[in-house]
Amino acid sequence: MQAHKQPIFLAAALALLFLLLATIRNYVAGDVFSGSLMLLGIITMFLAVYFGLNQKDEGKSNNPGFMDANLQALMQNDKDAIWCVDANFKLISFNEVFSHLFKGFWQRAPQTGVSILFPEGKHAVYRLWNSWYKRALHGEQFTFDFEYKFRDGFRYFEVTITPIKLLEQSAGIVVKAIDITQRKKAFQEQQLLTENLQLMLNSTQEIIFEMDENDQCTKVWRSENVPLFYEESYFKEKTVEELFDKPFQLNLSSYFEQVKQTGIPIDAEYQYNLADGIHHYAAKLRKIQNSQPPRVSIVIEDITTRKEESIKHEQQSIFLNKLISHLPLGVFVKSVKQGAVYTLWNKELETIFGISEAMVIGKTDEDIFKDSGEIQLYTQTDEMVIADKEPLLIQKLRVDVGDDFIYARTFKIPILDNHNEVELILGIVENITENVKQQLELETAEKRWNYALSGSRDAVWDVNLSTDESFFSSVLNEMLGYKSFEKLPLSWEEMVHPEDLPRAWNTFVDHLEGKTHFYEQEYRMRKEDGSYIWVLDRGKIAETDAEGNPTRAIGTFSNIDYRKKLEEEYKVALEKAQEASKARSLFLATMSHEIRTPMNGVIGIINLLLIEKPNPEQLENLKALKYSADNLLFLLNDILDFSKIDAGKMDLETSAIDLLELVQNNMKAFIGKANEKGIRLQLKSSNDLPIGILGDPLRINQILSNLISNAIKFTNTGSVVVSLQKQSLNEDEVEILFSIADTGIGIEEQHLNFIFDEFTQASSETTRKYGGTGLGLAITKRLIEIMGGQLAVKSEIGKGSTFWFKLNLKIANSTQIPKLVLDDTDGNQLAGMEILLVEDNAMNVFVARKFLQKWNANTTVASNGLEAVACAKKMTFDLILMDLQMPEMDGFEAAKTIRTFNSQIPIFALTANVNEEAKNKVLERGMNDYISKPFNPTDLFIKLSSVRNSSSNPTTKKPISGDLGSLL
Repeated sequence: MQAHKQPIFLAAALALLFLLLATIRNYVAGDVFSGSLMLLGIITMFLAVYFGLNQKDEGKSNNPGFMDANLQALMQNDKDAIWCVDANFKLISFNEVFSHLFKGFWQRAPQTGVSILFPEGKHAVYRLWNSWYKRALHGEQFTFDFEYKFRDGFRYFEVTITPIKLLEQSAGIVVKAIDITQRKKAFQEQQLLTENLQLMLNSTQEIIFEMDENDQCTKVWRSENVPLFYEESYFKEKTVEELFDKPFQLNLSSYFEQVKQTGIPIDAEYQYNLADGIHHYAAKLRKIQNSQPPRVSIVIEDITTRKEESIKHEQQSIFLNKLISHLPLGVFVKSVKQGAVYTLWNKELETIFGISEAMVIGKTDEDIFKDSGEIQLYTQTDEMVIADKEPLLIQKLRVDVGDDFIYARTFKIPILDNHNEVELILGIVENITENVKQQLELETAEKRWNYALSGSRDAVWDVNLSTDESFFSSVLNEMLGYKSFEKLPLSWEEMVHPEDLPRAWNTFVDHLEGKTHFYEQEYRMRKEDGSYIWVLDRGKIAETDAEGNPTRAIGTFSNIDYRKKLEEEYKVALEKAQEASKARSLFLATMSHEIRTPMNGVIGIINLLLIEKPNPEQLENLKALKYSADNLLFLLNDILDFSKIDAGKMDLETSAIDLLELVQNNMKAFIGKANEKGIRLQLKSSNDLPIGILGDPLRINQILSNLISNAIKFTNTGSVVVSLQKQSLNEDEVEILFSIADTGIGIEEQHLNFIFDEFTQASSETTRKYGGTGLGLAITKRLIEIMGGQLAVKSEIGKGSTFWFKLNLKIANSTQIPKLVLDDTDGNQLAGMEILLVEDNAMNVFVARKFLQKWNANTTVASNGLEAVACAKKMTFDLILMDLQMPEMDGFEAAKTIRTFNSQIPIFALTANVNEEAKNKVLERGMNDYISKPFNPTDLFIKLSSVRNSSSNPTTKKPISGDLGSLL
């Protein structure tokens, strides 16, 4: 056995030697923990050898003295507590450190050969140590931290338990306890420092970039509520240039180097656009003291809120300065502690005094104004404000400004410091020069007013509305027949005529309530003798109280009795003129009826003769006769239209019409005349004219007829061109330029201003040669003006004339334009139609029956209204043609009576009076439409056809058009 143990011992010795050298190297290198572990390993190996050498082999034992001495030396030299336990848990070895700890905890020295296991049932800590020993004896090596409470406080240990193995079996345990109390406390202090740093950062808006000696980021410290631009890992090992210069376009790297070299801190500001808006940051670069090599930390603070508040404050300051600078009142500030020098002088003061701010700041009133005006008094008021510490108002102060002077009102306010002493004087200055001048002018004007009143003979009244006291000047006494020195015995209410008092009083109250700018009323006042005179009472509120309620009113009485008498005379004359106008209108209506009635017969007979195929000689005579009859009717229409326009009774109708078709049909009526004279009649129009417009087709026809007729009348060769040109167009309205140009005789320039006057033509020769009343252009001009246009003309003798006018016409919906359709052209359209003709004039009956018979209609005649009513009761008719002026019963009364028992039958009025009043009366009495006398056969046929074509709705008018020559 001895031979076997020697190699084991040598091998162990060598291993121990190498471990010892490694341990010494680690201690020297400063790695205490690794050195302690290696030392523990050495001790464990020593113990293993020790246990192996001390085992008895074949009944022999060896002396362990050498190994035990070495083991003890190693353990004693270790600064940590080490103790050894055998397989029976008995303490076999320990060092002085362990002994010291044991005594400190148990108050007694440790002993070898004593079990280290604690009795069962003791404290849980003891059971825990028992379990650790048993784990190690089973071959498990482990390390843990443990806390012990000593008399002087808690101490922390790092405990390593290592089993001693011999021949693959546990022979004992080595325990090493490293006192880590200082390290633990340092760690806790570090944690506390870190937590405090984090808490401090949480109360700020800062991010700290910790940079190492290689100028690379090692850690990022930040507040929890401060977002990082990237994940924290992004910043690790990045340089200043990579962190800031490239992504944020900054130049912190150069600042970083400056701080690193000089140690002088540098602050820089920048902004960055994030998703929620622009953020402002302050970058603070600081060198870490005593760091070798030199290191610099970077602190980034989010100063967005502070910056925005600073910007807002700056903006408010700028706004306030601008406000003060541009106030319509002068504002100044004087510093009392600096000797009452000016520190603020706004723009209005520059304007008031003509002195710039630069000439005032830092100077006193004596420096600026010297002996100007009452400046000495003004400076004394500063002393009063300082002494009394109360605001002071200076109502009016005259100050010389250059060669002129101004009046100013000043309000001085003391600004006190923390010691209740006047530090500043704030002044507000108002230029009241104009007010003072106005007051002086008012006083002068009042004197002039008093002088003027004394000579105008107008009476003055003055009423105190608070006390109800009234003052009347002596002129009113004279107006009412009292003596000038007498006091009027009656109040105002008693002097006003009872019929006029409510109206006058209500007007006065309206003015007091602010409904009118002034009070004015005419009424009668009672004189001393009981008679009344008319006065014009005018007045206005003169004074009000603080709430704006009137307290005083002043006015005048003017004697207008003479004017009132003249007005009464004028009123009587006006009534007479109106009666004369009515009489004239009645006369014209009567004459219209009386003239049109025979004209109806004449034109009707001519039309009948023309359609009965006369021989050529008769045809020529009939045409000449028809031309004369048409001219006579045209003259009659001109006279009647002029009368209506002159009386202001010309009314316009509005209906949807196809303007181009209307103009074309109008021109067709003049084709015959134009052909007779060899004149070309042409129509030109814009291609983009609206299809339909809203207007009065009758009056537009009349205007065009007058102008085209005149153009043809005064043109012997050449052409007449009618033009319609669009000037402007929008969704609702179109402006059209109408022009009629001819190549006729022209008009002399001196006559152009008179051709639109009534009964006026270019010359007497024109009247003799071409005829006419001279009313056509006058009527045309007035009609165009009623429609909102102006008629104009340009002309040149021998070359022709051009008349033009513009009209703004509403655009009609195409569905509103009546479609003119001719259902039948052979005359059978009226066949079998039962018509009641009510007419007292035999010639008119003859003409109408002739046409109706030609159109195959059945006609029943009644000579007055009574007969018409009787016939309507006996028979059923398709239509009634009703004359209006008849004996026994006129057409209006007859139509009204028929409607009482028959509401469906169409009734058309036959009338020579076609003004708006007559038309409205026709419709009011229950008639459906009217036909003017003398009637046009074509118009009559169209109206009759409309009744037949709309039998399902007899009251609906359905006009038709077409070539009616074959029917007539």
